[in-house]
Amino acid sequence: MAGIVLKENEDNKGKPAEVGRKEAAYRGCYRVIVMELAQWGILTSEFYGLD
Repeated sequence: MAGIVLKENEDNKGKPAEVGRKEAAYRGCYRVIVMELAQWGILTSEFYGLD
């Protein structure tokens, strides 16, 4: 996740306030968390309301 935020910071010319306003940083971090939870077996179809 740090890499995602670092890349967003670079893309926004080192302006942290801009990174905080960008959806891409949040979306990228969310994706990492979901993948980790799925790999650990914590995330199930119940999470998505499919059961």
